[in-house]
Order: sequence, then structure tokens, then C-alpha cells
Amino acid sequence: MKQERSVKPTEHLRVRAFTAEEANRAADAAVMDAGAAMRDGAVMRAAALGESAAVVKAASVAEAAAVMKAATAVEAAAVVKAAAVMEAAAVVEAGAAIQTAAILHASAVVEEEAVLATRLLRMADGYLAAGSVHQAAEMYFELVESHHGTIEAVQARKRLLEVSDTHERSGEMRQARSIYERLLKPPPE
Repeated sequence: MKQERSVKPTEHLRVRAFTAEEANRAADAAVMDAGAAMRDGAVMRAAALGESAAVVKAASVAEAAAVMKAATAVEAAAVVKAAAVMEAAAVVEAGAAIQTAAILHASAVVEEEAVLATRLLRMADGYLAAGSVHQAAEMYFELVESHHGTIEAVQARKRLLEVSDTHERSGEMRQARSIYERLLKPPPE
């Protein structure tokens, strides 16, 4: 059988009796310690969350700055491209304006030459009608040689053929032949 040994309560533990007031203070201190520990934990957690939020916020700010920088770069590139397009359009417009002016000038010159050729043809017809065949023939040749390809030059050529035909019929073969030979020469370029 086992022998039981009796142990006195104070032998291993020191038991102390608390008064009600001491017990309340000890409980309040434990609650305060627990509150402080919770508060410290909350502050540490809040700090950690705050740091995370700050990091996220900094990353967001950096990303936003990068996006803004990229958007600014894209906008700048778009502005440069738009400026280049506008310059190209201005060059094209200027070229078109110059070309239009040149066409108008050339058109005015051609129109002026057509008016002059018409007047020369009328004058030559007047000389022919007045009997100045030699004077008329020279003016007709001027139209044929200087205004080659115009309606007036074609009409002047026909009239010269009529004049040479008249010379032939009247027996003036040398004059007729001179007109034919001159008409056969290629126009000067």
C-alpha cells in the first residue's frame, strides 16, 4: 500500500489572502494591462496598415505620375504630330496656291495670246481684202510660226494656201512656190 504523505499548503505555495479591495485593484490592473496590450497591438496594427496604405498610396501616386507623364508624352507626341500634319497641310496649301497662281497666270497669258492672235488674223484679213497680199502673207506666216497649234494659226495656214492658189492661177509660180516651201518647214521650237 501506498503511504500517503500529507502536504502542508504553505509548503510549496505561498497563499496569501486578499482583501476585497486588493482583489478589485488587481482585477483593474489586469484589465488595464490587457487594454494597454490591446491598444499597443491596435496601434502596431494601425501603423502596419498605415504603412501599407502609405506604400499603396505612394505606389498609386507614382503610378498616377507615370500615367500622367505617359499621357503628357502621348499628348506631346500628338501635338507634335498635329503640328507636323498642319505644317504639311500648310505646305500643300501653299503649293496648291502657287500652282493655282501659276495656272491662272499661264491661263491669262494663253488668253492674252489668243486675243492677240485673233487681232493679228483680223488685221491680216484686212490687208488681204485691201489688196496688200504681201503684207497679209507676212502676218499669216507670223501666226503660223509664232502661234503654232492655235485656231488662228490653222486659219492663217488655210488663208496662205488660198493666197498661193491665187498666185498659181495668175501665173505667179515663184510666189506660190515660196509660200508652199515656207509652209513645209517645221515650226520653230
